[in-house]
Amino acid sequence: MRWVGLSVILLAMGGLITAAQTTPLPLPTEATPVTRPAAEAEAPAGIPAAQARLAYSIIIENRIGGLIRMVEPPAQFLLSRPGLDLGTVTRPATGVEILPMAAGAPARAVVAESGTDGLAFQLFADPSTGQTGRLLLLPDELRFQATDETYITPPPTAMLTDIPSGHAIFGGAYPLLPGNPVTVYRNLDYALIDTASPGLTSDDLLIIEVRMPANWPKHLVLENQAGGRAQLELSDGQIYDVATVTRPLAGPQPAPAYPRLTPGAIRRAGPTLLALGCLDLASQQQLAITPSGWHDSAATDPAGEQLVVAAINGGITTWAAPLFGGYLYAASGIEPPRRLPVLQAEVRLSDGGGWLPLGGVVVADALAGVSAIRFSWQEYDASQAAGEQMPGLTQAETAEPEAPAGFRN
Repeated sequence: MRWVGLSVILLAMGGLITAAQTTPLPLPTEATPVTRPAAEAEAPAGIPAAQARLAYSIIIENRIGGLIRMVEPPAQFLLSRPGLDLGTVTRPATGVEILPMAAGAPARAVVAESGTDGLAFQLFADPSTGQTGRLLLLPDELRFQATDETYITPPPTAMLTDIPSGHAIFGGAYPLLPGNPVTVYRNLDYALIDTASPGLTSDDLLIIEVRMPANWPKHLVLENQAGGRAQLELSDGQIYDVATVTRPLAGPQPAPAYPRLTPGAIRRAGPTLLALGCLDLASQQQLAITPSGWHDSAATDPAGEQLVVAAINGGITTWAAPLFGGYLYAASGIEPPRRLPVLQAEVRLSDGGGWLPLGGVVVADALAGVSAIRFSWQEYDASQAAGEQMPGLTQAETAEPEAPAGFRN
């Protein structure tokens, strides 16, 4: 099975068609913060709650040339507040694709996929109709990679941006976490996006609250054997069983040749798949982890290579913390995250040695002998970022940036 990256994997989720450029309506100088309930797929008892603290917000103007901006808390979405311009929209969107609602999906607007080469948003989910609305946001550069046999051009309905793969919101300095709340703001109020009104306009703002756990853990370890445990170690040393391995990993799978990310990157994090990039001597490879509530060996994993995990209480594992919501996020390794911990993936081989960075294991035969996988959260010193210009960004961070045209200070 060939893996073709988030932009191809999520083609079925659809996207949006081009909107005409118009001047956005001015926003009020103050606004009521958006508040959201905890995820429906609650984390196991005893571990820190996901979506508990606001790290920053991402604002996307849905128009040609519209800003994509990081805004510092407590201001959650006003473009005139302190923050950093990350890039612009090169192709806006006018609607979402209506899809069947998957088991375990939260009944609200959230980040559905965090990837190094794209994002997916669930803009609504209606249990009464069993339908959801999905929107893709992809790097514009992907449409120039059609000659690569592992890639096709982005779907014509996807929203595009000039932010490069592996940077900023795409697993770079300001990543998004699956389950983060999303709001569409229109005409000085919140827009209702649902089955009856699935459209987006050039006056719309997408507001993503990048929320993180109450406390970051130290490690998440998966034993690569049938019946193996998935254990979360907290910063105080407490260890919790959070899932069970129902089928071990058989080995790596082919990964897209583009974008060529830092070995060991977490390519994709979402409610149904974790894809971990590694480097073979000849080509890029990836390790895949999927929840039992989603896995279908005949359809999603014909080679039987994915590691499959199940909830220890027999419940739904899709969207559930810590593996498939709220804790893990795309991490390219190109830029360290500025407000979240540095997330690393390591493996232990069956030879009994110590932990190795996933990017340091370069032979596919060795990866077939993985005995355990470990995710580690390492705090990043945000003070190191002061005054720096991040690769791919257009504006240095300032205390009081000028408000964009059409917006009030």
